[in-house]
Amino acid sequence: MLAMWNVGRKLGPSTGLVADHRGVLLYFLPRDHAVVRWDIRQGTLSPKNHTVLLQSPGLLPAVNDLSLSPRWDVWAAAGQRCIQVQKRVSPPPLTSA
Repeated sequence: MLAMWNVGRKLGPSTGLVADHRGVLLYFLPRDHAVVRWDIRQGTLSPKNHTVLLQSPGLLPAVNDLSLSPRWDVWAAAGQRCIQVQKRVSPPPLTSA
């Protein structure tokens, strides 16, 4: 079962919504040409709790999809190109000793 609750509204209409298992939400804001990150542990979805990972009208005119690589790198599919947005958006999963 998946528990859900309302913590607010995103910063605007978005595409490429991705969430990881640690509570990090990534999405693309077309009006700002920006990929943003919000960590659930930071509180509400207010602007002060977001981090802009990449903002560039030249690199990100539009984003079709966002994805996380096995190494936790963030990639954006922008038309026919894949753009590396950030390395290691989250720490790697915990391993037992």
